[in-house]
Amino acid sequence: MKHFNTIILLFFSHIFMAQPMLERQVFGISGTSVKAESFSLDWTLGEFAIASHNLSLGSLTEGFQQSFVKIETPSISIKKVSDILIMPNPATSFVTVKFLQEPKELIKWELFDITGKSLQTNIFDLSSFHEIDLSNITDGIYILRFSGENTIQTHRIIKTTF
Repeated sequence: MKHFNTIILLFFSHIFMAQPMLERQVFGISGTSVKAESFSLDWTLGEFAIASHNLSLGSLTEGFQQSFVKIETPSISIKKVSDILIMPNPATSFVTVKFLQEPKELIKWELFDITGKSLQTNIFDLSSFHEIDLSNITDGIYILRFSGENTIQTHRIIKTTF
């Protein structure tokens, strides 16, 4: 009988230990909102309870104040420089750059290695046919970037020796 009582006591002891524990909560005792033309300020004092409730009309979040973040996209439109042919690719010692339409502005070109380090830079004149010397760089993958006043375009160049 002793063992039976011990087993029953152990079996039901988890019920007594699993009672909900009440945590100390402090609710905001003071606070206000101030709005002006260029900013808004909301503050509370002594608020530690954190909970979120989703309702059919929206959501309510208690607790720490959350800032209002407005994300805007830039208004500058970036266009392609022009239709460009780069050949040969993969290249051994040089690449030929041909603009299918003559550029209307000076085009700056820059050659980067795969880590983003700038290796060469120059400016093309307004003609539509140019060559870039690759003989002094090692084999690998490079990025060739063309940019104008409001235009930008990048191409991948592979340099090999075969």
